[in-house]
Amino acid sequence: MPIFPPNRRDRFLRGLRRSFLGASAGLSHVNYFGWTLSDIRDGPLAQAICGLLKENDALVGPLQHVDRRSKRTPLTSMTVDDFQALLRQPGKLDPEMGGLALAQPDERFAVHLRWSQAAEMPFSTMWGVAGEELFDEEGFSSAFAGFLKAMAGITHPEYLLAIHASDEDSKRRLPRDVEAKIRNGERGNVPSYAAKPARYLPCIPWLMIFGQRYVDFFGRDRLDVLGCHAKEWLSSGACLITTSASPLQYGTKEVREREAAILVGLGQEAFFDPSNPYRIAAGPEYPVALKKWVADPEESWIQKPGQVWDASIRDGKLEVTERRHGQ
Repeated sequence: MPIFPPNRRDRFLRGLRRSFLGASAGLSHVNYFGWTLSDIRDGPLAQAICGLLKENDALVGPLQHVDRRSKRTPLTSMTVDDFQALLRQPGKLDPEMGGLALAQPDERFAVHLRWSQAAEMPFSTMWGVAGEELFDEEGFSSAFAGFLKAMAGITHPEYLLAIHASDEDSKRRLPRDVEAKIRNGERGNVPSYAAKPARYLPCIPWLMIFGQRYVDFFGRDRLDVLGCHAKEWLSSGACLITTSASPLQYGTKEVREREAAILVGLGQEAFFDPSNPYRIAAGPEYPVALKKWVADPEESWIQKPGQVWDASIRDGKLEVTERRHGQ
């Protein structure tokens, strides 16, 4: 028997890294992201999401609104209860408020909701971060998966994923020549899945919930035979898969082999390819309103520096920063 079993060894190494480097490189957390064609600002739907957050208070902790738009912060002190109360008053919700950013006081856990804005963005997104130290707690990984499963049951996402930031960074890292061209302005930014989620599936993450369109696209028979750590068919017809018991187990030989088998089983053509990052992946058919969010020419989706957002946890605090891809 090894002196350090893998889980104990990994925990020791993560603790050592935090002690010396803090949350260096902003990669010491787990990202989650989902998108839906439903408008999550819709009263009953928003109320259901708020109810879910309150029911999971022991998991996500006390959440408070953080206004990321400008120095004008009329909603800074808003809590989930405040937002629910505002939803009950027609016309009281600030029309300029395109979303809601909620975070714990220590910002180890954050929930961001961005709702549909017609032609500007004809879909809603649910995303956030959870500090990796939370997953050291017994039972947190399964509780977190349950939280995402419940969120999917309310919002019916096209897909919803969760992945450790370091794992995502390694899987989606662009070749150096592509990054150089972006820095030099020779190419536009690679479209992020947060901005253009219908363009491709990002990668094989720790947890993925395929919505009904993706289930139909891949076929239930193909999903049924995938070799996953765990698989569950949800009442909505969606399929939930995980590649390991915890998102902290990324990079092990067993997990990498499982991910490779899943990618072969589903087909690389549906996923982001770092070697050809501008390619439009194969995927479900979407309504006409979403077409420009899939196949716009490169010039139409070149993002300005202020339009690319990174969220990370650094020294126990949530940071939202702006950058260009390749920088």
